[in-house]
Amino acid sequence: MKNSFILAIMDMDITWVGLKWLRPQKDELISWKSAVVLAGLTSLFAALTGPLAWLLFVIIGEAEATNLAVLAGIAAVILNTALQLYSAWCWNHRALRLRTHQNDLS
Repeated sequence: MKNSFILAIMDMDITWVGLKWLRPQKDELISWKSAVVLAGLTSLFAALTGPLAWLLFVIIGEAEATNLAVLAGIAAVILNTALQLYSAWCWNHRALRLRTHQNDLS
């Protein structure tokens, strides 16, 4: 299965630290509302990478690199949002497959 790497990461408890209330069972779908909340919350944390990188550049005396810090923050938000939504899509495909398999057995 091509999504097994992402699903293996999503199955780890450490992935859901602070967000376990959004985590469904493996055979339950992630609602799109939960997926958007998950992407939004984690993107908020990703957005903090820009100001943090800027602060580090200022501390080490590389003030010219502030544009890079802003770009890093924007890139982190975009990539994180895309990854979270793709992960929710992978989770839902597995849930549907598991439900179908359970129905076939009964």
